[in-house]
Amino acid sequence: MGAFLMGAFLMGACPYRLPSTVAAMKIGGAGIDALIQALSADEDRIRLTAIVALQNAGTAGRPAIPELEKRWSKEDPAIRSQIDIAISNLRRQRDRS
Repeated sequence: MGAFLMGAFLMGACPYRLPSTVAAMKIGGAGIDALIQALSADEDRIRLTAIVALQNAGTAGRPAIPELEKRWSKEDPAIRSQIDIAISNLRRQRDRS
């Protein structure tokens, strides 16, 4: 994914940033499962959308960590950096229950 497209995506100017990913991460359970499945998609934009959604999933997203770690070595550096952010965010979230 080119640097321009990556920047546009992260700035919210890219049409691939779908509100449904935000809804999926808020649902937890099945929504998180759908995001984990999206990490295996053939298209970069789908994987990246799932990764960014998981960055803000809180404790509900922790089950995605093993798949994120597995994907890391298969991705280009721009996507790897987003995986790093997702894993870091998921690990530092405290359980608020």
